[in-house]
Amino acid sequence: MRPMQPENTIDAPGLSVGPTVGSMVGPYRLVREIGRGGMGVVFEGVHSEIGQRVAVKLLLPSGSSKPSSTKRFLGEAKALSRVAHPGLVHVLACGEAPNQAPWIAMEYITGQTLRRRMDQHPGGLPIFAAVGFARQIASAIAAVHKAGIVHRDLKPENVLLTRDDEVKLGERAKVLDFGIAKWVDDDAGLTTEGIILGTAGYMAPEQCVGDQSVESPADVYALGIILYECLCGARPFVGPAAAVLRQHLFAEPPPLSTRVPGLPNELHALVSTMIAKEPSLRPSSDDVAYALRSLEDGLAGTPDIGEPTFRSFSPAIEGAITEPNLPTFPSNTGGTTTERAAFSPSNEPVPPTPVARPKQRLVFAAAIAGAAVLGAAGWWTQQKVKSPPAAILPGMVYLAGGTFVMGSSEAELTEACTSLKGGCTPEEKPQLDREKPARSVTVSAFQLDTTEVTNEKYASFLNITANLLDVRDDRDDKYPRFVMDRELGHLLVDLHPDKGGIQKDPTGAYTVRSGRAQLPVVQVTWDGAVQYCRHLGKRLPTEAEWEHAARGPERRLFPWGNEAPRCDGVRSGREDDRACPGLPAELGEVGSSPQDVTPQGVKDLGGNAGEWVQDQFILPYYGDCGSCVNPMVEQTVPLAEDYRIFRGGTFWSVAWLVRGSTRNRWKRTQVMDGVGFRCAVGM
Repeated sequence: MRPMQPENTIDAPGLSVGPTVGSMVGPYRLVREIGRGGMGVVFEGVHSEIGQRVAVKLLLPSGSSKPSSTKRFLGEAKALSRVAHPGLVHVLACGEAPNQAPWIAMEYITGQTLRRRMDQHPGGLPIFAAVGFARQIASAIAAVHKAGIVHRDLKPENVLLTRDDEVKLGERAKVLDFGIAKWVDDDAGLTTEGIILGTAGYMAPEQCVGDQSVESPADVYALGIILYECLCGARPFVGPAAAVLRQHLFAEPPPLSTRVPGLPNELHALVSTMIAKEPSLRPSSDDVAYALRSLEDGLAGTPDIGEPTFRSFSPAIEGAITEPNLPTFPSNTGGTTTERAAFSPSNEPVPPTPVARPKQRLVFAAAIAGAAVLGAAGWWTQQKVKSPPAAILPGMVYLAGGTFVMGSSEAELTEACTSLKGGCTPEEKPQLDREKPARSVTVSAFQLDTTEVTNEKYASFLNITANLLDVRDDRDDKYPRFVMDRELGHLLVDLHPDKGGIQKDPTGAYTVRSGRAQLPVVQVTWDGAVQYCRHLGKRLPTEAEWEHAARGPERRLFPWGNEAPRCDGVRSGREDDRACPGLPAELGEVGSSPQDVTPQGVKDLGGNAGEWVQDQFILPYYGDCGSCVNPMVEQTVPLAEDYRIFRGGTFWSVAWLVRGSTRNRWKRTQVMDGVGFRCAVGM
C-alpha cells in the first residue's frame, strides 16, 4: 500500500467510467486513492453507516477482464480470512457485483513500507531492527503456512511497518498483498507450469523456472533475501530481471560476513540456510521465527532473565554447552478403548482450519550455525552414524544409531496378545495393527533426554517466556488455565488443577503444585512440547529414534528387555484389573521405576507418561519409506485433523501397551493426563 500519485477513476467491466472518489463500493464510500499495484488500486474508504475507516482494494481493468485474475484477486480475501495473526491485515468484506470491479475491504493501517524504511538507511538497518522485523514477518508467514497458504511474492514493498507499543521495536511488520498467494486446496487453473509469478529480486530458484509446485520454502527464501538486504543495504543478486533469475538459479551470494563486519556467525549462518538453492535445505518459517526470536533478545541487549540467546541446534557445534539452569519458583478423539479421553477446552476459539492437498511434503529442522541440516521428507534423508561426541549434554543419553527392524509382524502381535498378562481385546486389534509392517530402518546418532520433562522444568520455561504468552481463564471456574502462544495462537498447556502439575499464582508466576515438581509434565499439547524443546536448542525425537531407543538393534520386547513388566518395577496398569488393580492410578516421579530403564540408561520409556514424538499419524500406518534412513512423516492437513504420534506406555497402560513398538495417536491441539514428552538432539 505504498503511496502513489492518485487517479480519481478506474475502468471496470461494463462501465464507461469506474468508481471515483466519492462513489460507493459495496457499503463503503471512496475517500481518496492511496496506492496502486500490479493487479489493483487501493482507496481509503468509509462505511456509509457506521463510519468505519477501511482500505478498499479494487481489481484493475487490465486484470478484471480475465476470470482467472478475478478469482486470484478475490483469493486474496479468501487467503487472509483464514488466518488471524497480528502480522497480517484483517479482511473485513469483499464483493463482485454486476457493473462494478471486484473489491476487498481491509483494515486501514497507517505506516511506512519496509522498502521506504530501507531507502532511508542505504547502508542497512540496525541489526536489532533487521532481525526484529524479520522475526515478525517469519511469525506471520508461519501462521499462513500452517493454514496451507504460500504467499509467493514477499518483498519489502509488501511489508508495512505500523506503530504497535506491544512489541519491542514499537512497530509491527504487517505482511500485505496476497494477490498471487497459492492456497493449496483451490489453485487449479490459477497457475500454469512455465508462468513465473513473483518479483525477480526475491524469487526462489524453483519460482524462477516456473515450477507449479512452489510451496512454503519459497517464502523462506524470499524472507532470507529481505533479511540479507536489511542487514547490508543491498540484495545479493542485482541486474536486469533475466540476469537476476539466472543468479538465483546458479550464483552463490556474496557472504554477509564480508559486507557486514562483526555480524554474529549464527545470523550469517541462518540467512545462508534460508537462501539455500535446494528448497529441502531451508528451515521452516516456524524454525526461522524461533531462531530470530532468540537472536533478537540477545542483539537488543535486553534479553529476558534466564532466557538463552541464540544457540545452535547441534551439540556437535555446541561442544560442552549445557542445558541452562532454569530457575525454580515456590512451591480425545483417539479411536480405541485403550486411548483415554482428552480435554479440549470448549471455551477456546477454534483455530483457522488449514486445507491442503493430500501429499507428503518436505519438512526440515535446520541446524543453524554451520551444523548439518537434519532433513525429513515424508520419508527422506541419508546421514552417517557417528562416534560418540566429546561431550554428552547434561541430562541426556547418547545413542549411536544404526539399522534395526521397526514395527511388528502379525506373528509378533499374536504372540504379544497371547503371552502377556491381560492379553488384548478384539477392540484393541486396530491399534495393534498400527505397528505393521515390520521393516528395516536406519537412524543416525542422536542424544535423548534421560527422563521425561518435569513440571518443575516446564514451569521454569513458562516463566522465562512469559512475555510471549497469554493465559485464558477457565470459562466456568474463572481461574487462569489455558496457556497460549500469543503470536501463533497455539494452546501450549492446560493448567488443570487435578490433572496437571503447574499453576499460575496471584503474583503472575508459574509455580509447581505441591508434591508435583518431579512428576512428568502432562496436559501439554504437541505444540507445547515442540516449543519447550526448541527453547533449549533441542527437538522432539522422531518416531524411529524413539523406537530405536526403546528396542535397540536386538529388538527388545520392552525398553528394559524381554521380561514382562512388574507392578513394582514399571508405573503402568494402575487400577486396571488386567494389570495392577491394587495400585492408585497416578503419575510417579521421573526415573523412579527400577525396572523401566534401557541398557543405555534411558528411563521411563515403558510407563508413567506417554511421550509426543515429531511424526504425524497417517494411514496407512507405516507408508513406503524408500531406503528408510532417518524417516519422519509430515503432511499438510487441516489442523483439526492433525494427529501426532505419542509413544510409550502410561500409568494406566496394560502390558501390551508398554512394549517398545506400541504406537498411539492424539490430536496435536489437545491434551491428555497421561501424555508428556522428552527432547532429543541430532548429531
